[in-house]
Amino acid sequence: EQGPPPAVPGSLTDGTSATLFTDPFLSDPGLSFLKDTLPHVEVDCASVESTDGPDLSTDLFLSTSDAQALFGTSSRSSSTAFNSPKRSSPHSLRSTNSQSLGQKVIDMNGAMSWTQSPIVVGKGAFATVHLGMSTNGKVVAMKNFNLSQTATSLKQINNILQELELLVECQHRNIVSIYGVGVLPGTDTPGPGADAVADLVMVMEYVPCGSLETVLQQFGVLEECTARVYVRDVLAGLAYLHARSIVHRDVKPANVLLEKDGCCKLADFGAAKLLPGACNAAGLAGTPLYMAPECSTSGARLASDVWSVGMLALELLTGDVCWGPDVRLSPNGEYLHPRAIMQRIAEADVLPDIPDEISPPALELLNGCLQRDPEARCTAEALLRDCAWLC
Repeated sequence: EQGPPPAVPGSLTDGTSATLFTDPFLSDPGLSFLKDTLPHVEVDCASVESTDGPDLSTDLFLSTSDAQALFGTSSRSSSTAFNSPKRSSPHSLRSTNSQSLGQKVIDMNGAMSWTQSPIVVGKGAFATVHLGMSTNGKVVAMKNFNLSQTATSLKQINNILQELELLVECQHRNIVSIYGVGVLPGTDTPGPGADAVADLVMVMEYVPCGSLETVLQQFGVLEECTARVYVRDVLAGLAYLHARSIVHRDVKPANVLLEKDGCCKLADFGAAKLLPGACNAAGLAGTPLYMAPECSTSGARLASDVWSVGMLALELLTGDVCWGPDVRLSPNGEYLHPRAIMQRIAEADVLPDIPDEISPPALELLNGCLQRDPEARCTAEALLRDCAWLC
């Protein structure tokens, strides 16, 4: 049996001393920043215990051969133990149905590990977010990237790595924090001889109250005093990113998470880019109804995020992004394909239809954000400093 990988001294992103594992899976240059910056989470055999039902196995998605093809490395061989169902104790108040990932980061004082719950708190096209808990009792979010779904697109793998690399550099109250990352081996199907697979797990700050999209669904249009608090937090997070030449590229209510105290945090950095010099971000990324006109022509820039903040603020205040039928609908009244919407926003001399009931101070913010010429838009820092509605 293979022993543990060699360890090198390092630290967690929160400053906790730790041991970082060097691993063949992380030897590819595209993953090198992980072993240099983040604690590699050592994952052992996954098992599930259930008192009232059949055994469950970890859903794991990448075969050994696929992993080698994707990363140009050989992944560590592994086996998975499956426990028989346990009979419920007569004194038990509740049944056990928890999935142990066995993820461990060794620090100077002992072991730290996270346990992943079956509870899903979010799901996207390429990732599922589970509730998790560390050994010290801290509740976390565990973002599982299904690598088999992304295996046909190395671009998606690069987006995942990019999100990790950017997040670990960002420490701000209005940006979701990352605590660790690991590669999860296991089996495709229960039983001996099954092929090894892998899921990339990002352990992140858990933000309990959902997104601003959820807030709109549950509470409807917000009062200006409430929307102001949320928009100010989003701009504060963006000002921090922009000072580091990072453009988010997908600012929208669904990507802003809410704490119980009303603090908003920017999330989902899969589309984010570090802009070298005065360059713009090449390639299309984002959500068409929130994207600035220049995104589909000259590329996204820092000012493109400010446009998206204007669209977000407009939706918080009105319940809609306020694009008229000339942008959203075809001549026969059918909804347009997202790419066609982007083209209309880029090429037509149009702006969102801002309702008359918007107050003058809020209108000042919207006018500062929603300028078709990116050079005419205010910066996030300038809006926080000068916009009367935010003061």
